Amino acid sequence: MQNKDFEWYKKNPTDKVWWKEEVPPAIGEHVFSFDKMREFNLFKDYPYKLTVEQKEIFDKENPLWADFFKARIYSDNNTKESAVMAENIELTAQELAENELLNDAIAYATAMHRNGLRKGTTMPYIVHPLEVMHILEVMTGDKHLMAAGVLHDVVEDTSATLEDVYARFGDDIGALVEGHTEKHKEDSWEKRKEEALAHLAKADEREQKLVLSDKLANMRAIARDYAKYGEDLWQRFKRGKNIQSWYYHAAVQAMSDLEFDAEAAPFYKEFEDKVNQVFGDKG
Repeated sequence: MQNKDFEWYKKNPTDKVWWKEEVPPAIGEHVFSFDKMREFNLFKDYPYKLTVEQKEIFDKENPLWADFFKARIYSDNNTKESAVMAENIELTAQELAENELLNDAIAYATAMHRNGLRKGTTMPYIVHPLEVMHILEVMTGDKHLMAAGVLHDVVEDTSATLEDVYARFGDDIGALVEGHTEKHKEDSWEKRKEEALAHLAKADEREQKLVLSDKLANMRAIARDYAKYGEDLWQRFKRGKNIQSWYYHAAVQAMSDLEFDAEAAPFYKEFEDKVNQVFGDKG
C-alpha cells in the first residue's frame, strides 16, 4: 500500500471529533480521532472500540452516521460483552462485529456486481461470490475468509480498488482479496494464469482455501453446463478446452496440500473429481 499525506479537520470548529483527510483521497475510508493520536475506522471500530462517552460525542456531532448505524448495530455499549438476538442466541461483541462486517461485505459485493452476469448466461454475477462464501462457511466458518470470498472479484471485475477494500474491511480481508487478485491485467491470459498458479503454490492455507472455494464453484458450473451443452460450452471462454484443462489440472496440483487438511479435504476431492470428470484424469 502506498504512503499518503494527510491532514486533520473538524466539520465544525466546536466539534471534538477530528476527521482524517488523505491526499490523494482514500475512497471509502472514514478515519476519525478524538485526540489526533488514536485513530478509529468508522466501519470497523464504531461503536465497539469507543467508550460510552466517545460514542455519545460522536453521535451528537454526526447524527447522520448515528442514524445510519442504528439499524445495523445491536449493541451501543462497548462494555457489554454480549447481546441477545431475537432467536435467543447470545453473541459476544466480537461476534456481532464480525457479523456486521460480513453483512457489509455481502451488501458491498452485491452493489458492486449489480450489473454483472455470469459468463455466457443471464444469471446475476453475484450468485458466484455468494456460492464461494457459502463453501467457505461450510468449510471453515471463518467470517473474515467468508467476507473475502464474497469480495474476491470486486477489484478484478468492478470499479472497486484494493484501497477501497482495505479501508472498508481491514488488513486481513484486504490481504486475502489482494492475494487472489491478478496484478497485471495487461498481460496475456496465459501469463496471468502462470503467475497466479506460482503464487498459489506458495500461498498460505487460508488463501488456498479461498482459491479452492472459487475454483470449486467454477468447476461445479462448468461440469453442469458441459453436461448440458457439450463441446459448445467452450465458446463462452477466452481459451478453449485444452488450455482450460491445463489451468485447472495445474490448480489441483498447486493446492495438493489441502488434500491433507481436515477442513478442506472433502472440497479439494470434489474439485479434483470435477476437473477429471470434465477434462479427463491426468494421473
